[in-house]
This record gives sequence, structure tokens and C-alpha cells, in this order.
Amino acid sequence: MKLPPDVYLRAESDLLLWKPRGVLNEKVINQIIAFIREDEATADAHKLRFIDTSVLTAIDLNFRYVFHVAIYRRIVAQGSAGH
Repeated sequence: MKLPPDVYLRAESDLLLWKPRGVLNEKVINQIIAFIREDEATADAHKLRFIDTSVLTAIDLNFRYVFHVAIYRRIVAQGSAGH
């Protein structure tokens, strides 16, 4: 699996670090969501996740998009909790 830009994995500690740079927008979020979805489908265990937003220059997201992403992730998490 190819890592998206600014994503680092520490396999020994099951840690995923994401350090987005520049402008955080829907395209960037969609890339990380697709990566996490693929990673969760193929991984045996859940990884710890850390996001470092210290080098972002702007955030270009609207509330509706953020809300939909949050609902999507909640549904996915509930679905995997039953396994």
C-alpha cells in the first residue's frame, strides 16, 4: 500500500502519523480517508493515529463536508466494532 504524502508509519508501535502541509481541503481529506479505509481493511489491528497540523497554512473546508466525514467515520467505526 502506497503512503499518501505526509503520512508516516511506525510499524513497531502501530502508529500512523499524518502531518499535512499547506492548505487542508476536501481533496487532501479524501486522500487520507481512502488510505485509512484501505489500511483498516487489510490490517489485523487498529493503529494509533496522530495528526500534527502545525505546518498548515490554511483550512478550506465547509461545515457540511466536515459533518459528513465525521458521520462516515462513525458509521465505519460502529461497523468494525461488531467483528
